[in-house]
Amino acid sequence: MSYWEQMNPKSMLDAVGLAPRSESFYFSETILPALAIFSAGLVVGASVALLVTPKSGPELRDQISRKASQLTETVKEKLPRAMQQIENSQHG
Repeated sequence: MSYWEQMNPKSMLDAVGLAPRSESFYFSETILPALAIFSAGLVVGASVALLVTPKSGPELRDQISRKASQLTETVKEKLPRAMQQIENSQHG
């Protein structure tokens, strides 16, 4: 069989870098980094907003403590599900 006879649409798209990628590749290579960057930006933005707000020292420390506790609880709630989705996308 010649080279041209072996070519099919999928191999042609793959040759020019346009082949569809698996869902797990898409998730791990695009969604997770974007989510991490967004989360980091959210934390930095919230921290700056808290520090710039004119409040007394004890009031500000109390607010930071409450927000940190809320963030910890949110992570504890959502992390197992996210890890399960990552595991499923890698195996499925």
